[in-house]
Amino acid sequence: IKVMAGVVAPDEGTMTLDGREVSFASPAAANQAGIVCIFQELSLIPELSVADNIVIFDPPKRFGMIDRKAQRRIAEEALARAGASDIHPCALVKD
Repeated sequence: IKVMAGVVAPDEGTMTLDGREVSFASPAAANQAGIVCIFQELSLIPELSVADNIVIFDPPKRFGMIDRKAQRRIAEEALARAGASDIHPCALVKD
């Protein structure tokens, strides 16, 4: 799962998506291809927001800073795909 989501680099083998060989260098790259991995609660950081936790491995940046607007959009899209649109991306995970 982590290899498919771009979190971990593969040791060997190949992946195909829609008949094409793919590899993802980051979770953002996997996300652009429509693959999102929502980790179990135990791996989340409770003091951060839902959006922070979703993009933690590859936050969107603008001018060298985290792009909060893009981060929220990415989180909203990921939550919608996971059927969790009722979760607010700015809410703290511990809440």
